[in-house]
Amino acid sequence: MNKEEALGDFFQSLHVAINNGFAYVKDHPYFLKSVEEFKVKLDQLFLYLSPVKIVVNPASLFVDERLWEKVRLYAELAQAFHLRKIKSVEFRPGASAQELTLFFSKLSLPTKEILKAGGFNNILDDQVKPRILIEDLDYSDLLRYTEEELSDVWIFLLKEAAEKGGAAKVREVVENFGRILERFKLKDFIENEELRRALSGFLGFLKSGFKEEFSRCIRSLFGFFSRQRDIPDTDFAALGYLFQGLQEDDFALLLWKEISEDVNFNLRALRLFSRLAGEEKAEKISFSLKGLAGARTLKDNTRLIGRAKGLLSIFADAAVPAPYRAALEGLLQDLSAFDLPFEQGALELNYRFALLNLFEQEADPQKLEMISEPLARECNQVIAGKNFVYLKDVLGILYRKIKLESEVEDIFSGMERRLTNFIEGAAFKEDPDPILEQLFGSLRKSFLGLDFYLDMIFNQKKFNSCVLKLFMRFFPADLPLFYERLEARHAQIEFLAKIVEDLIAGDCGFSMPVVKHIFNFSGEVIKIEILKSMQKLKYCDEELVFSVLEKGDLPLKREAAACLADNPGLRKKAAEILLSLSSPWGKYNNLIMENLLLAEELSLREADESLAALAKRRFFWNRRVRARALSILKGWNVRKD
Repeated sequence: MNKEEALGDFFQSLHVAINNGFAYVKDHPYFLKSVEEFKVKLDQLFLYLSPVKIVVNPASLFVDERLWEKVRLYAELAQAFHLRKIKSVEFRPGASAQELTLFFSKLSLPTKEILKAGGFNNILDDQVKPRILIEDLDYSDLLRYTEEELSDVWIFLLKEAAEKGGAAKVREVVENFGRILERFKLKDFIENEELRRALSGFLGFLKSGFKEEFSRCIRSLFGFFSRQRDIPDTDFAALGYLFQGLQEDDFALLLWKEISEDVNFNLRALRLFSRLAGEEKAEKISFSLKGLAGARTLKDNTRLIGRAKGLLSIFADAAVPAPYRAALEGLLQDLSAFDLPFEQGALELNYRFALLNLFEQEADPQKLEMISEPLARECNQVIAGKNFVYLKDVLGILYRKIKLESEVEDIFSGMERRLTNFIEGAAFKEDPDPILEQLFGSLRKSFLGLDFYLDMIFNQKKFNSCVLKLFMRFFPADLPLFYERLEARHAQIEFLAKIVEDLIAGDCGFSMPVVKHIFNFSGEVIKIEILKSMQKLKYCDEELVFSVLEKGDLPLKREAAACLADNPGLRKKAAEILLSLSSPWGKYNNLIMENLLLAEELSLREADESLAALAKRRFFWNRRVRARALSILKGWNVRKD
């Protein structure tokens, strides 16, 4: 065994021990066995690396001066530690199985308990600390977590910021305030009183000394609620509690900023504002609003004038809540004195669409050639301005005309190359624009070429699901070359994991054959990654899954069986493969016991017939198998005869 293999075994056994700690009580034999196996792998790694220190990032690990990322195994380990406020874990030689068992059992405690205790170090037994060193995260780092733990973590974070009150801590919370809000649902604020109290306390703290930050957070909160559907009166009191600390001037500033800055501000948002502020404050809010509008020198901001006129015209005719009608009509009257200038942008837009209409309607090749030059010039400007909708329209018309009139292809070949090169190049960006993603599938051919794609994928390592989709569509005959490059990188786990993730995310016709090819030459880590990725699909590759169930080891079989979660028919077949093994003289009983463990873990109730058959196997060497099968059936309340 070399160092790389020892590290791989260490990560795998660590993952199993953590998961078993979550699944079983601390004295359960499965949990204890997994801790013992982890100790064996840890001691093996000590031969190459001592101590073993894991530095935790939200989605990756730093071990042995290397970043371990882009593989689900590392991400899940990172998340398990990160959610428990652990910044680093250091294992030192001499840690006993008992000490490791204590460590993993404490790690399995709910996040809320760890947070309330003030960190993992505060709940870790002193006898463990000399050989297992923990560095706790600062609370401000807890901004990435699973949805299940969201409320508990944010409540703690808000309280901590309000109590400690440091400018840096407050700034970190405020910077992430809007992003965290979007992770919630409306019912979270209605049903969770503790969350409302923590949020109200934090806003009250901001109002007392951080006016600008207070205004920013209130706007984020109001924006979140205004995007929800109509809020019933029975639930509104819970939300109104969050705004109870606002005075008339605060409400006026909030309303003015929404009107003047939020392009999505509408009648529903105005009605929500009216309910939050209440009628008793309406007159003072209206007075403050007029003062704010006058102080903003609207005549120097023609864009704002145009936008405000449009909004207020709609509000003037609609059922605006009565207390604010006078203020809004007054603003509209004040704004009517300003004339909007003629906008250059509207001219450009009209000119471009006039060109597009001419292009679509014209059939004469000579006239099309006259149109091609100004249209190409506009397309260059559109590319620079990233007006993807216009590009989509141009390409759509161009392809239709090429299909009907072959001469058009020669006339517009240069423009097609320019547009296609731009769209293909955009595919290599980390997050392509959604409109561009629609265009990827419509491109007729690649102008960048095979060598460019191979270099970007295998040398530059710049690719995503869109890039792989385009490669498979443009160069299907070159798949053998693609396979050859993949196999040459069989030891690059992070690279292969990213390829697999993007292939399955792309989910095109060529994806699964390529994924299966990778599966055949890869080690266990990548095979597990492939099977876990397949669990997200609506279908699974039966051939691959059943081959793993027949020949794979336990971790692989666990993931393969999980691919069948939504298919009772295939689960029935899986149960037969796992539990209908012939075992003369008990030769394969260890394998059957392993499969019984898997059937129990996955609640594979389609295995009841196979379990009943195992429970009746004769001869003394089948005693353990019989007992285990009976125990599972009893746990499932299934009759044995």
